[in-house]
Amino acid sequence: RKQPQVIRSSSYPIPRYKATMKTAAVVLALALGVATAKVPTLRGSVTDLDCNADADCDGDDVCVIQSDGFYAQCISCEPTSFENSCGFWTDDITAAAEAKCQLTCGDDVPCTDKGLDCCVDEDCDGETVCAIQSDGNFAQCIDCSEPNFDNSCGFWTSDILTAAESKCGETCPPSATKKDDLDCNADADCDGDDVCVIQSDGFYAQCISCEPTSFENSCGFWTDDITAAAEAKCQLTCGDDVPCTDKGLDCCVDEDCDGE
Repeated sequence: RKQPQVIRSSSYPIPRYKATMKTAAVVLALALGVATAKVPTLRGSVTDLDCNADADCDGDDVCVIQSDGFYAQCISCEPTSFENSCGFWTDDITAAAEAKCQLTCGDDVPCTDKGLDCCVDEDCDGETVCAIQSDGNFAQCIDCSEPNFDNSCGFWTSDILTAAESKCGETCPPSATKKDDLDCNADADCDGDDVCVIQSDGFYAQCISCEPTSFENSCGFWTDDITAAAEAKCQLTCGDDVPCTDKGLDCCVDEDCDGE
């Protein structure tokens, strides 16, 4: 008896709807791959950051990302913790943290929570009063009576001195700084052609050379205060007055280098 003809699948055309489904599956897979991929930044991928969302942080901490997207960290928006930490942050991360927490570094913690020696005069003994420096990060009880004020003011930092003078209506006399404590008081105290420079608050002095090359080679190691005093004394500006060829550098132009 004649057997029925069998049509093999290899010779049977694939229906158009099956091809369409295959194409759709490929497109969907590609779309899902794009959606789940990490988007790289100029410095690498977002996985380079310490956090990308609040969920990446412990406890109640939140994730703050600075405006350029290059750095992030978890911080606490609890006011006291925020205040105790914000002074160590960069300007960029501080700006991001202030916006996120709706707090302002230095403004949101009561004085009584800062661990200062005093916040009001009543915190001090006897006739002493509380002087708080302008940034609110340090305070001390001081005696405004003239003899005691004059005997003490030479040992205070410039910030607390300003607060104390304002509080007491007194001015620390120049004699309050012990001249014997300074390395020099006049040019005659220095060797050779060196001169004596005394910073503006009178708390530090040193002998320096006003010879331009020596000045330039040394000024990068001075504090801002002594640099200002030295520039005024020598009529030089740190970094501006010595030609490159006089600085003892390995090279100043490409021609000073070998080969390529």
